[in-house]
Amino acid sequence: MVINVTKLKSLKLTLIGLVFLSGCAASNAKSNPTKKQETVPVYIAKAEQKSIPLKIQVMGTVEAYNVISVKSLINGEIKAVYFNQGQDVNKGDLLFKIDSRPLEAALSQAEANLEKDKAQLQQAEAKVEADKAQIQQAQAKVEADKAQIQQAQAKVVADMAQIKQADANLVKSNAQANQAEIEAKRYEKLVNEGAVSKSQYDKLRADADAQNASTLASSASVENAKAAVGQSKALVENARSAVGQSTAAVANAKAAVNASMAAVENVKAAIKADEAAVENAKVQLSYTSIFSPINGRVGSIAVNQGNVVKSNDTTMVEIKQINPIYVTFAVPQQQLALIRKYMDKDSIKVQAIIPKDEKNPITGKLTFIDNAVDNSTGTVKLKATFDNPNTKLWPGLFVNVVINLSQEKNAIVIPSQALQTGQKGQYVFVVQPDMTVEDRVVIVSRTVDGEAVIEQGLKPGEQIVTDGQLKLRKGAAISIKQDSNSTNNNQAQGENK
Repeated sequence: MVINVTKLKSLKLTLIGLVFLSGCAASNAKSNPTKKQETVPVYIAKAEQKSIPLKIQVMGTVEAYNVISVKSLINGEIKAVYFNQGQDVNKGDLLFKIDSRPLEAALSQAEANLEKDKAQLQQAEAKVEADKAQIQQAQAKVEADKAQIQQAQAKVVADMAQIKQADANLVKSNAQANQAEIEAKRYEKLVNEGAVSKSQYDKLRADADAQNASTLASSASVENAKAAVGQSKALVENARSAVGQSTAAVANAKAAVNASMAAVENVKAAIKADEAAVENAKVQLSYTSIFSPINGRVGSIAVNQGNVVKSNDTTMVEIKQINPIYVTFAVPQQQLALIRKYMDKDSIKVQAIIPKDEKNPITGKLTFIDNAVDNSTGTVKLKATFDNPNTKLWPGLFVNVVINLSQEKNAIVIPSQALQTGQKGQYVFVVQPDMTVEDRVVIVSRTVDGEAVIEQGLKPGEQIVTDGQLKLRKGAAISIKQDSNSTNNNQAQGENK
């Protein structure tokens, strides 16, 4: 194939000319617009300043105020059940009856042991009194034996006085006998010399012999008195020995009293043990009747009449107290300080809203704040207490919870649907006087009932776009759509602007 170079050059020049003419036409079209810029139809609202409730909205779960798992405290056969499943019961209502015959027998045995030990106590106390009487008798014997000692000692003193008297008499008799013997010997010499008569001598001799006999008698009296002293001393020793025996008898009697008193204390201890056994038997017997400890509603029955239960084993039935009732919920830890602030001032009202029954909220009060933040979720567990006479709140039910803290005055609010989220955070489109929009970043503190509370970024009275934001950009022109309550005049005025 042969290519014509001249024709190729001519074709290139033609194409360049066409491109140039096309660019000029486009430039002229831009510099001379022939139609008006299109507007975006939107709905708008004003930023209002008003008092708005300071409240927190979360999800919560209804919990029973009290839950009791009824268990038997003894082993035995269930003789009767006195309620129906799902029934409301009152505190003190009889629920179950367990066979009481073994425990009644145990109580009778314990009472019999108690009576037996009481009789033994009376005997032991009587023994104590008898032993105390023995002490008194032994002490009286000691006193009598001590009196015998005093009498024997007095007899010794008297007998020693007799010895002294007999000694004195003996000395006197010896002196008189010596004198009489001297006179008799002198007269015997005189008789031999013929100086005195024999009759005088005989008389003196007789007197001397009589005096010697008296001396012998005095000597015998001394020996008799000494013998009497020896006997009296023996009586003293005998009396002292008797006192020792009587004192030992007193000690024995006291030991017997102590032993009897110890026996009394032992019996008293046994009586206390018996009384404790009786009380324990009565307590065990009382466990055969199981009563409801609270007002509440019973669940399903786990055991029926004829079943045998073990002590503290199977839950026989569960009772839930549902009036009053709890609603448990969690709030972010950032809101804990605010809640505690208002709780310190006054009780905080809490509303529980049942799904599909939003028009009838139930009001209670905050009663519990957990003592720690859950690190896994960054939340704090709270509980509110509600009166529940109509049982609208049911354990396990999910409810919307509204915590009413206070009223915030002069708050700037807008419909929450006006908020948009961008790279710089939340923003709104603000309507300008020339009917264009400005995208403005705002700081939202919270939302309440479909209204956003603006902390920073808007002033009261400014108009913001609430619907149609998807087609908007900064500087875009808008037209205001009117709802059924707006007038055509307002729409015309908005478009003229």
